[in-house]
Amino acid sequence: MKHHHGRYAIFRVIASATLMFAFLMTLYFYFRSPEAVRSKGGSLLPPRVAGPESPFRGDSRSDSEENPLSKVAEENIKSLVDPVAGEVGRSAAPAGDEIREIRAKAEEKIRAGEYETALRLLRGVADKAPGLLSDIGFLHLLLENDDMAIRYLEDAMHHNHNGNDFLAQKGLAVAYYRKGNIEKSLFHAERGLSLRGDPELQTLYDRIRKEQSVHRGFVDESTLHFKIVFDGHEHGGVSRKILGILEDAYRQVGHDLNHYPDELVTVVLYTNRDFHDITQAPEWAGGFYDGRIKVPVKGIEGKEEEVRRVLFHEYVHAMVHSIVGGNVRSLPLWINEGLAEYYSARHGRKIGQVVPLTSLDRSFAWLNERADIAYLESYSAVAYLMDTHRAYRMKDFLFSYAKGHDINKAFAEAFSITYNEFIATWGKN
Repeated sequence: MKHHHGRYAIFRVIASATLMFAFLMTLYFYFRSPEAVRSKGGSLLPPRVAGPESPFRGDSRSDSEENPLSKVAEENIKSLVDPVAGEVGRSAAPAGDEIREIRAKAEEKIRAGEYETALRLLRGVADKAPGLLSDIGFLHLLLENDDMAIRYLEDAMHHNHNGNDFLAQKGLAVAYYRKGNIEKSLFHAERGLSLRGDPELQTLYDRIRKEQSVHRGFVDESTLHFKIVFDGHEHGGVSRKILGILEDAYRQVGHDLNHYPDELVTVVLYTNRDFHDITQAPEWAGGFYDGRIKVPVKGIEGKEEEVRRVLFHEYVHAMVHSIVGGNVRSLPLWINEGLAEYYSARHGRKIGQVVPLTSLDRSFAWLNERADIAYLESYSAVAYLMDTHRAYRMKDFLFSYAKGHDINKAFAEAFSITYNEFIATWGKN
C-alpha cells in the first residue's frame, strides 16, 4: 500500500487546510443596530458580532480548534481511486518516479500555502495520473475557483466511469451551490449521499431542499451587474429600489477602488422568518454573505438608510471575495470588515488601537458584547489607510495578496509600510 501514500498525503494536506464547509464559502453577518434589538424587546447587543463562521454550525472556530474535515478526509481517503497507483508502485520507470516526485513537491507547496504552485505541479502530471483530478478539483475549491473546480471534478467523474467517486460528487455539490445552481447542487448531493452517509453533505442537502421550498414562485430581476431574487408578492414593490442601491454601491466602491466584479452578484430577498430559517443566522442578523447576498426585507419605507448600509456592507464583501478568492479566509478579518464598514458609512467617529489588531485578524466573537469596538476599530484602521493613501492602493494590496504574496510584502507595496510595522504602530499615540 506504500504506492498510495503520496496521493493520500496530498489530500490530507488539502483537507487540513480547510474547515469543514468553511472551505466552501466564507460567511459574514451584518448585524442590526442595538436600537433595532431594543425595539424587539431584546437585550442591548453590540451592533455586529462575529466574522467568518461555519455556515452549517453557526459557531466561531479558532485555528487551534479541531478541524472536523480532517476526520472526514481520513474516512474518505480510502475511497480515492488512482488508476495509475499500482503501476507507479510496481515500476521504477521515469514516469512513476516523476509522479512521485511531483506529488512530494505539491505536498510541500500545499503545506506552505502555495496552492497555485501546487496546482501547476499537479496539472503537469494529471494526464499521466488521472487519479489526481479530484485533488486538483478540491484545490480549486479551496481557492474558490468554482468553475475550474467543476471542470476537474467532472473530469474525475468521467475517468471513474460509473460515477462512484464520492468526493467528486461532494465537491460538485458544493461548487454548484456556491455558484447558485441549486438544481445541479442537489443532483450531486443526492448522488453523493447514495454512495455514503456524510453529515456535512446531508446538511447541505437539507439546506438546498429548504431553499427550493422557499424559492418556489420566486422571480428575479437583473441589471448588468446584479441579479435580485425575491418573492414577487412580498417584495415586488421594493425590488427596483434595492437594485438602485446596489448599483450605487457598484459605482461608488468601483470608482474608489478601480475594480468592478466580472460576474453578476446575486442578492436574495427574504421575509424575516425565511431569512433566519434558511441561513440559521441569529435573530438580530440584518444581512448575510455566503457567495450570495441574503437580506431580510419587510418594506423599505422609513428604513432606506439602514437597508443601504446593509447592502453596501455586503456588496463590499462580495467585491473583496471577487478579488481575493480563496485567500479571503487568511485575509485579516479587520481589513475585510473594516472596508465593509467604511462603505456602509455607519460610524461617525474613529478610535485608535484599543484592542490589538493582532487579536482581530481571525474573529471578533471572543469580544462578546464588546464586539462593536472591534468593528469600530477595524473601520478606523481602514479609514486611516484609505484617507492617508489613495483608495486604489487598497485594491493594489488585495490583488497582490490574492496572488499569494506574503502579507508584509503586499502591504508594503501598497502602503509603503509592512503589515507588521502598521499593526505595531497605528493608533497607539
